[in-house]
Amino acid sequence: LEAPLFTEFGIGHLAVSPDARRQGTGSALIEFMEAKARAMKKNALVLNCEIANEGAIAFYQRLGFGEHRTNDKFVQMIKALHIETL
Repeated sequence: LEAPLFTEFGIGHLAVSPDARRQGTGSALIEFMEAKARAMKKNALVLNCEIANEGAIAFYQRLGFGEHRTNDKFVQMIKALHIETL
């Protein structure tokens, strides 16, 4: 899959300890990265997820990510950010 564009904020690795799952930790991490991306004027969050990791794919979809590209092993997921201009 392709690397994120200059205008995109790439998320490399995101993991939450099994003991901390389903407590909002992952959502809080994504929200933090989204705020950073907006501050940097990026227009999207981009990450790759293993196709076999259905739980993670569903998690990212709940947070507004959509499937963009796939290959045999990974799906690239993107969440568009709408940057407000003054």
